[in-house]
Amino acid sequence: MKRRVIHMLAILLCGSMAAAAQQAAPKRPSTIEGWADRAARFGKAIPQEQIFVHMDNNCYFLGDTIYYKVYTQRSDTRKPSGVSGVLYADLYNQDGYLVERQQVEMRNGQCNGSFVLPDTLYSGFYELRAYTRWMLNWGTKEHQHTRLAEQWYATRSYARDYYIDYDKLYSRTFPVYDKPREAGVYEHNMTLRPLRKRLKPDGKDPALELHVYPEGGNLVAGLPCRVAWEGNTAEGLHKEGTLVVTDGSGKQVATSKTENRGRGTFTFTPQEGMTYTAQFTADGQTATAKLPQAQPDGCAVQVEQAAGKVSVRLARAGLAAQEPLGMTVMCQGVQQECRTLEAGKEQTVEMNAQSLCTGVNQLTVFDAKGRIWSDRLFFVRNGVAPMGKTLSFSGLGKEETAPYAPVEVSIKGGVPGSNLSVAVRDAAHTEYLYDNNNIMTEMLLCSQVKGFVENPAYFFEKDDSERRRALDLLLMIQGWRRYDWRTMAIPGEFEITHQPERTPLMTGSVNRYEASAVLDEAEKKMSKTVESTMQTESEREAQKPDKSYRNNVAENANGDKIRDVREEMDKFGKESESQQRHNDAPQGQDIHGRYWSTARGPKRPVLVHAEFTKIGAESGVTGDMLTKNARFSIQSPRFFEGCNFFLTAADTTNWGREKFERHLWVSSGEDKNGEVNYPDFYVKLDQYNPRFVRPYTWYQTHLAEAPVGSALNEDWLYDDARTLHAVTVTAKKNSYTRFDAKKPAYVVDAYEAYNAVTDAGLSNGYFKGALDFAYNIARYYIGDMNQERNYELEVRYNSHTSSYHMAEGEREMYNHLTNLDKVYIYTDYSPRQEGSKKYEASNQPLVIVDLRKLPDEMVRTTYRDRYYRLPGFTMPFEFYQPSYAGKTLPERKDYRRTLYWNPDVRLDESGTARITFYNNGKSTRMGISAEGMASDGTLQSGLEMPEDR
Repeated sequence: MKRRVIHMLAILLCGSMAAAAQQAAPKRPSTIEGWADRAARFGKAIPQEQIFVHMDNNCYFLGDTIYYKVYTQRSDTRKPSGVSGVLYADLYNQDGYLVERQQVEMRNGQCNGSFVLPDTLYSGFYELRAYTRWMLNWGTKEHQHTRLAEQWYATRSYARDYYIDYDKLYSRTFPVYDKPREAGVYEHNMTLRPLRKRLKPDGKDPALELHVYPEGGNLVAGLPCRVAWEGNTAEGLHKEGTLVVTDGSGKQVATSKTENRGRGTFTFTPQEGMTYTAQFTADGQTATAKLPQAQPDGCAVQVEQAAGKVSVRLARAGLAAQEPLGMTVMCQGVQQECRTLEAGKEQTVEMNAQSLCTGVNQLTVFDAKGRIWSDRLFFVRNGVAPMGKTLSFSGLGKEETAPYAPVEVSIKGGVPGSNLSVAVRDAAHTEYLYDNNNIMTEMLLCSQVKGFVENPAYFFEKDDSERRRALDLLLMIQGWRRYDWRTMAIPGEFEITHQPERTPLMTGSVNRYEASAVLDEAEKKMSKTVESTMQTESEREAQKPDKSYRNNVAENANGDKIRDVREEMDKFGKESESQQRHNDAPQGQDIHGRYWSTARGPKRPVLVHAEFTKIGAESGVTGDMLTKNARFSIQSPRFFEGCNFFLTAADTTNWGREKFERHLWVSSGEDKNGEVNYPDFYVKLDQYNPRFVRPYTWYQTHLAEAPVGSALNEDWLYDDARTLHAVTVTAKKNSYTRFDAKKPAYVVDAYEAYNAVTDAGLSNGYFKGALDFAYNIARYYIGDMNQERNYELEVRYNSHTSSYHMAEGEREMYNHLTNLDKVYIYTDYSPRQEGSKKYEASNQPLVIVDLRKLPDEMVRTTYRDRYYRLPGFTMPFEFYQPSYAGKTLPERKDYRRTLYWNPDVRLDESGTARITFYNNGKSTRMGISAEGMASDGTLQSGLEMPEDR
């Protein structure tokens, strides 16, 4: 394989998104027109992406294969996105542990893949998340954690990077049941990871919660204000009941009843300085919530739709009434309307709904200083087909299909020349879930709404007053500003931290090592089990990391300032706060004679050298680049089946004539002190994949009611899972149980784990022994559980506990990465239950880190510099579709539940396609679903079940 040089440059946005030279930030607009123009130009220059995933089935059993097709839409054109070429698909189990991560090559905004569910897993409700790296620029927030956990990292910036979380990522939840005990016998059984202690029910219903949301965002004193509210249990189950609002003197000022899904509204006129309390009563329980204080200056807005018109009633007070205001309407970041409102107290604005885009529209009222007085989401429905169905099917009758019989289905109503993904399922063993999105409900609604939306198809069944009202309540309560107006309009407010990828982009930093003459006692405690230090809320508030850092500034195509990829790397505290050196190291040094990295890059440019080699090849793709502000960005070549990636950095002052000669990748020495032979710099890659999960709501872990006439198998239709909305869970309840370490939460390659803790900033670039490695693994893969005390951590060696007698020479082998094979992590902790009462008091979780050696005294090559085994693009498995034409029927019965799957069915010139396949080995009634997005952005969807015929 010939060696070729690649240029490793930071990838900037192309076309209208290209960043230009660094200049002074432009001034803020000073007129209404200026603010509106900035927001409009931003929406065109910096588009977002939205994702929908079509799956071959909606429930699975351990041992099955999940097949999926991904559609990505660009916000400004509403066409298939060409911004990203890499799709990340993450599969999580019910506990919230990552089962598998795939990176899939996208072409024309589409790709397809597959996950295998080995029967060694626990069953439960699984979650599939999909995203592009470009999507990670929006909706970031800091995941809640303890201050103590930040001290595990070399710098505060490394801790901030680790605890990045996201408001909204595409997510789909579905049940995965136990492997059938007998082939073809499908049961609603799940075996969940056991906890050592299960709480006894206290006999009380789940706590009731009440949340209130003033329309437009604020209450304005002296003006009629409408307030939306929602009453749920703590698990998210909607409750029907009544609401009463009282003022500070106990006088009743408003009442309301639930209208849809535990939601309702009330209107009242708040007074300045008065406090108001809402009380919700349902099923004998009550919940209260304080209303926000009414402001003397403001704009109360009420949006109504009728007869093809959108009416916006504005009531203004104080400063908001004394000056002209601007009003914009945007849909997916693209400006639809812009109006100037004259000064005054009351005004009604009417818009033709046909002039607005179908989907979630965002109304914003602002002044010439950029202050937002009111903000409101509302849905416009122009020509959306009932249930979001644009496709029709023929060929699947009401009667059962004979075993092994050929089946032909016609699909009609599509866009000529476009592609669809099509799935045909055995309707007797499918599921009816609250998570029943199609491409229309996702792209038009759910992608714009924060949190989980149960049964979104309901909103599209009919275009009547009931559903319009329910949809409006949803957006007043659950609306999420994917397109934040202030971020779009204020110069310098938005920063690009992730560039769009054509192939995976390797970004990172080069950090120098520095000596410290003093090691204080606090430092020596860092790598041991961290002592629990309880802090008051005020102390924690005072110690929150400083978020006021700023980075280099680049320009986009409009001349607007956009902050560049990363913040300047800062050192976390004083040098004495760095991680503990080994106890036998000289004063001020670690055992390797090196010091902890400062996470500050060299002042001068450093040469970064990288090499990609196909597994088994002697040479590959190599290249060099100079760092800029200690940062580098490397575009990886396009490859499948994995490759070796080598990475190093060298001081440019030490270059010689042979600087472009092939780099010598030095293997580690045999003795512990020479494990990596002193790398010149601490080189680390950025870890950008989202790591945190959210608790499931009630609707994500329960089955929906089956409609009348469904073809569900009787055993499924009438078991507890359907009638009691609860899957049969195999686990002891209300008792203490022994910790079951049969199935690990993670099994990780030892070198991969070493890279993970090093790139997170938990390790400083070389292997320091088994105990330090095990502690850092627990910190990285399990975290701090967001609790101000330790959990139990046990280190094992080839499954042996510390009490097991092991020869000194054998135990020493675990102190060398070259001898380690895998890391097994066992725990009874569930990330989805972070903060749960299950982990209070003495019921703390146990984490076991088991280091496994390579068998038969084998060793692996470790390197002085950074070495990774990159996964490459994932290739999907081919779907098995047997043919029984002219063949003797098989002795082994065909029990397929997915009868047909094709991610790329091509429609002919009339928008029609015909598919053929064979039935499984029993009489079957079938359901079919098809999804697609044409090149012009037209969304196509169809679903037909036996009860629909």
